Amino acid sequence: MGVLEQNVGIVRKFTPMSATEREALRRRVAPQAGDWRLELYKITAKFEGPAGREQHGFPEQGRVPD
Repeated sequence: MGVLEQNVGIVRKFTPMSATEREALRRRVAPQAGDWRLELYKITAKFEGPAGREQHGFPEQGRVPD
């Protein structure tokens, strides 16, 4: 119950970022996010399950290194 109450308190105090704050965040992280190096799940087969591998024409997992 303590964790639940803590989580509810966080949600009650939440305020969304303004458009200006969101844009500042986007600009601040753009150098790291722009080349996709932190989102390997989007650019490699390593995180694809069987359905995704089949859909994208990747070999079955374990057949070749990811």
